[in-house]
Amino acid sequence: MRYGSTMIAFCLHDILTEFHGEEHAEENVVLGAFIVSVYVGGLLAGPLVWVPVSKVCGRLRFMIATGIAHVLANGASSFLHYTHMAWTLAPFRIIAGVSGVWVLANGWATVEDLLGENKRKPGYSLDIPVHAVAGLRSWTLLGRLFADAFRWHWVFRIQAILVGLLTLAMVPFGQETQAPTALQQKIDRLRKETDNQSLQLQLHTDLIICQALKGSPRNAWIIVCQSKKGLGYALVAGITYRCQYALLTSFGSSCWPCTKRG
Repeated sequence: MRYGSTMIAFCLHDILTEFHGEEHAEENVVLGAFIVSVYVGGLLAGPLVWVPVSKVCGRLRFMIATGIAHVLANGASSFLHYTHMAWTLAPFRIIAGVSGVWVLANGWATVEDLLGENKRKPGYSLDIPVHAVAGLRSWTLLGRLFADAFRWHWVFRIQAILVGLLTLAMVPFGQETQAPTALQQKIDRLRKETDNQSLQLQLHTDLIICQALKGSPRNAWIIVCQSKKGLGYALVAGITYRCQYALLTSFGSSCWPCTKRG
């Protein structure tokens, strides 16, 4: 989602011009900043909603479901110029932000699933340098190329195509990483094969979605505020995302001269 917002930043002038006209394109700064930085709104939904609910429903199912939602939101955004109303972008960009951030939240959850407690630190430490240096810089370049070669509609469509291909690949090749969910799926298969409905996990907990949601703020509080390492990383991540937010929201105005047509 962060990379997609970086690409969209270079098409911001084209988007606002098509909806508002050339003379008013640079006046609507708030809408432009929202279009680019909508992923920030989804950062809260990731750890507080998606991750705890995925403990009940499974990581893989949520990856596929949010991938489909992200494809539909970006696909719809590419055709909204026919409405001639810029506000119609808002709900679809919100959906794209909330669904797109699940990939970020699930990345942390997958690290916890696959690595032991003593081996998680290297996995966590790679997030900021990989995304900030390799990811944002490469997608910034791609955004500039697409802005020059195509109209802004295709930036949304290309994102939808890429996410759609990844989502389709998850269906046959993806594996569940959350251990209780994976074990429960095996139990369900055994019940069908043996016709023995009494089979169940030895450590069966019957965790429901409401319980998972109630416990997520408490778990986040424990991780961030009662751990020096967690608090330190939260501060670093907060500063990093704040810088990215400021950078992305300034891309549009600074790059408008590069994206003007004619």
